[in-house]
Amino acid sequence: MITHAYVRYQDDKHLAIVPVEDIKNFNPNEDYSTAFFMVKWTDSTGTCAYYRARILRVGESEQDLKEIVSRKRVRVRPLIEDSDQASDGDSNVAPSKVDIGQGLRIPLETWRRVQARDKDSLFIKDLLVTIWDPAQLQGRSLQGKHCPRFPNRPRKDPLTPWKVSVMRTCYKRRLEKQGFPDSAVQTLMKRMNHYVGEKIADIDKMAKRVQRD
Repeated sequence: MITHAYVRYQDDKHLAIVPVEDIKNFNPNEDYSTAFFMVKWTDSTGTCAYYRARILRVGESEQDLKEIVSRKRVRVRPLIEDSDQASDGDSNVAPSKVDIGQGLRIPLETWRRVQARDKDSLFIKDLLVTIWDPAQLQGRSLQGKHCPRFPNRPRKDPLTPWKVSVMRTCYKRRLEKQGFPDSAVQTLMKRMNHYVGEKIADIDKMAKRVQRD
């Protein structure tokens, strides 16, 4: 009996093994190789959302798929992972980049500049435009929710959940290294959404200004 699928999300090409229950309208008896499906993603905070993905392979268990993928030498990451370490399969990546979590690599010098920011708001905003190109952030929002001020407007596309999860982990580690107690860390972490929203709003305003000019 088919229980799991190996998928590649369209937005960021991220690979993952998911239960078939997390795939909308999936029927293992039909040809799934050429179609896109809406597949659930759960980040480290427990927030869930569905994104377009292709099914690359199906299996009778999660372990079954891991073994198949391993034999093909394709690295599979779990849906939630907080590792900053690169795998052996990444050994050919240029040392000028650093893995900041879940295989997300950014230029080492850029990461050092981001870490050197003294204000949390600047740390978050600089990290945001390091992970995403500003052009990719235009017209998007953190979670894709309706704006309370404009409920009749269509939802904006959410940011890629696993990358947002990496940002949260980086911010949390920054706060912990600064010596904040757990209670304070949890409170300060809530500011991240606001900082991200501010930066995206600034990018949208600048894009509109350029269009007018």
